[in-house]
Amino acid sequence: MLKYLISAIAFASILVYTNAECVNCDSRHDINCLYDNMLSTNCTPWDNQCFVRIDDDGSTVRGCLNSLSGPEQFQCTGQNCMSCTNLRIGTGFHPGCNNVIFPEHRIRCHVCNSTTNLRDCLGEQTSPATICSRFVDGDSCFIMRRGDSFARGCVSDEPVCLQENACYTCIGEGCNFANVTSIELPEAPIGGNSANTISAISFIAFALCAILLMRNN
Repeated sequence: MLKYLISAIAFASILVYTNAECVNCDSRHDINCLYDNMLSTNCTPWDNQCFVRIDDDGSTVRGCLNSLSGPEQFQCTGQNCMSCTNLRIGTGFHPGCNNVIFPEHRIRCHVCNSTTNLRDCLGEQTSPATICSRFVDGDSCFIMRRGDSFARGCVSDEPVCLQENACYTCIGEGCNFANVTSIELPEAPIGGNSANTISAISFIAFALCAILLMRNN
């Protein structure tokens, strides 16, 4: 019996945690937070867990689990939040267990603007695609033409591309790679005709109609 007890203690000793070292960042302030190459920092002595989550606006946040409120820690499950524990396995220790791409399947698109780099944005894209700055389930990539200017990126970052026939859109890893001369591009509307702008215009028009009706009565 003593033999098994000693073995159990020995096994536990190689699967113990020390104070967690977690990646602490927010993609709203550091775009590198989207990737898995950030350095970790120490957490409080009693905290052995890290987290990575997607906030309501699609931003990626990483940190020590005890920096979250009790309800937030309890709800850190599923697609939008993951918690993990740094374990010492044998003689090796790899801190920053939250230093991973999250969610793993998030889309990447080619991002460029012809106003800053005309030649490279017009031609076929051969460099690696970029993780979209905000995670939106069902996101897609776009190529947009406005007059003589072109842009590529993630639809989640360009609401005008949600409008029908405003942009060339596609779904898949770096799918917006094609040379602009090889595909038929629609003409995107000039200005910020996003859904919010359209809603604001509709509200103003409704208010004006209501005022006119009140005056006539």
